[in-house]
Amino acid sequence: MTIDRNSGEPLGSARPGEVSVTAAASDPAQSKGKPGRLSWRKSRRSQPGALTTDQMKRQGDITSFAVTHLGSAAEAIRFLNAFNPLLAGRPLDLAIASAGGLASVRAHITAIERDNVRG
Repeated sequence: MTIDRNSGEPLGSARPGEVSVTAAASDPAQSKGKPGRLSWRKSRRSQPGALTTDQMKRQGDITSFAVTHLGSAAEAIRFLNAFNPLLAGRPLDLAIASAGGLASVRAHITAIERDNVRG
């Protein structure tokens, strides 16, 4: 395990999807970069399989939409992560994949909400 020289904290403690930032060594002779610069660890975007900016926007959009229209975060998460035979896939995967998939999942959630209001 690598320890930050300045803070004594372990490096690499960021969870997936988070960016870990550590200050470069205060002694320029010890620093490989420029003094006073921040040392950035590789972000998730540089890793294989990472989401593009558009995919992240669609993921946030469908998550917010589902929470609002399905009544709770727990219900939204359950719906988005479960295989849906009417959509022929996991709603979250479909919504992230394309704008058309996002529209299909939104329409399905709207239909569920309508049926719940009637029923």
